Amino acid sequence: MALSMTAVAGCGQKAGNETTAQAAAESTAADTTAADTTAADTADAAADTTQAAAAGNETAAAAQSDGSYQYVSPKEAVAAAKDKSAHVLDVREWDNYVKGRVADSVWCPIFPLEDDSLADAMSTYAKENLSDGQKIYIICNSGKRGAEKATGVLKEAGIDGSLIYTVEGGAKALESEKGALTTNRADEDIDWKTVTAADALKAVGGKRCSNPGCPRQ
Repeated sequence: MALSMTAVAGCGQKAGNETTAQAAAESTAADTTAADTTAADTADAAADTTQAAAAGNETAAAAQSDGSYQYVSPKEAVAAAKDKSAHVLDVREWDNYVKGRVADSVWCPIFPLEDDSLADAMSTYAKENLSDGQKIYIICNSGKRGAEKATGVLKEAGIDGSLIYTVEGGAKALESEKGALTTNRADEDIDWKTVTAADALKAVGGKRCSNPGCPRQ
């Protein structure tokens, strides 16, 4: 815009025999042209900003529609597991899960990520247990790679992407939430089953443990 103004102004100053009035008129015309150019540039910039915002909104809407970027807070995940308003899946390895888990969450590992058999098992579980239309909250170590893979597996299993959420920050964030993680199975809503010692022996054919590490009977 500055170059355009300079060129117009320069053209008005080239003739040596122009009158003051002519020079003033040409100068006014140059200013008008510059003002029009500025207004046009401002309008174009505003239009570009509006288009960019619209594109951003469309992208966000598309992301939300397929569930790719949906998150839930650690506090909400704990509450959902407790009142069973959502399926809460913990996809970490067993060693991490038993060190601290959300009460009433379901352990459905996806780690190690390169183990495809885990993905197959998760897919089967999803088809049999997660097709009831409830939301699904995924807990992994930090809310990144594990949750991303689990989300993909669940979608491939036919789960609606809009129902799948990642617990933001994963287990690391849950550690900072007071009372979010437990190691006590008694805290969980488990339908415990009991069996007598006689029935247990009968179930294994009445055989006693021969391992040196077994307690003496």
